[in-house]
Amino acid sequence: MSRTLEILSSHLARDNITMQFRANAIPHCNLQDKTITLPTDIGDNAISPFIGWVLHEFGHLRWTLISFNVFKKEPWFKNIFNALENFPIQ
Repeated sequence: MSRTLEILSSHLARDNITMQFRANAIPHCNLQDKTITLPTDIGDNAISPFIGWVLHEFGHLRWTLISFNVFKKEPWFKNIFNALENFPIQ
């Protein structure tokens, strides 16, 4: 498991991606500042879901080709786009 985290960390650092932790956060990323936000309340047995969250959000940062600024007039469309984009990222 430590080798997995080591590889993951090197990819995040190479792409200048930072991670932040917040209580009760829903995992998400910010495309503008390349930040992945994760919850702080991760149990000891939740390392696999944690890695899954990081990889999923990393996928958004790596492969999302559209700026979410285009959704400012219609914020609900961002949620639809994100839901559709989640299929290939998963």
